[in-house]
Amino acid sequence: MKRVALCWLLFSACSGNVESPDAGVTPPAAPLVKTTSTNVGKPIAVLAVSTDGTRVAVGQVGALDIRDLSGTVQQAITVLPGQITAAAFSSDGSRLVGGGQGNSLQVWNVADGMRVHPLTGTAFPVRAVDVTSTGLIAASMGDNTVKTFDVAAGSASTTWNQQVAVLAFVDDAVLMTAGADGALTRVNAGTGGMVGTVNAHATPVVALVVEGGKVLSASQDGHVRLGEITGAELATWEVTGAAAVAWSATQNRALVGVTSGALVDCRMDGTQTAVTDSAVAVTALALAGTTLVVGRSNGTLDFYAVSP
Repeated sequence: MKRVALCWLLFSACSGNVESPDAGVTPPAAPLVKTTSTNVGKPIAVLAVSTDGTRVAVGQVGALDIRDLSGTVQQAITVLPGQITAAAFSSDGSRLVGGGQGNSLQVWNVADGMRVHPLTGTAFPVRAVDVTSTGLIAASMGDNTVKTFDVAAGSASTTWNQQVAVLAFVDDAVLMTAGADGALTRVNAGTGGMVGTVNAHATPVVALVVEGGKVLSASQDGHVRLGEITGAELATWEVTGAAAVAWSATQNRALVGVTSGALVDCRMDGTQTAVTDSAVAVTALALAGTTLVVGRSNGTLDFYAVSP
């Protein structure tokens, strides 16, 4: 990444001499520094980080790769044809759930890449998926339904009608959902009943993450919003072309991937810093501790160190 240094001169009124800046002054660190990059060969649609933050699942056409944070493949999983658009690790990291345009939602063993079983009742594309600590799976389907599954049994336990583009569990019982109406809606995962809703966006929601008791979301018009789980708004930013988001609860900052290829660091005081070292559209983000994993439309997988 190219750094541009600003040089200036200081005039000393008492001596009349022109001095260089204090050599001990260190310029501000870049918010994101690329550490490594690789290319998986096909457009990346989804990224999922394991609970322990050591592995990332990379969804592409026809396959899921499990990689470490240097980009090295640990396990390659061949799946049904079609773009993989949804993936999530189980809380213990032993299972990976994934699905997409191939009208199938499946569960694999992470250790050997072998399929445990398909989840029945998934005859439509899978838009999004998440897993609770107890092994309950929630998936948004292309027929505008949401289904929950028991990861061990493999069959659907609850189905309800709701158009959902993105979702994430708040806890083992409540699911945060969002879609075309711009609202953030909490749903009882056991019954499908609405717990609460907030009209957070004026246009469809394209990205959502729940982390550290907060919900970060972005909509098609570039409105990025941070709020409490119950709905209270904490901060907003305008980021044109926002396509993916990540929230650092420890550093209290939002990271936004943009269709122009930029990454935008958004702080709680409203300031934004853009990192523009790539012109390839960002399609997915995932945060593993202080490492930001970035998926791009040409198959590039970038890893960035997130500085304070």
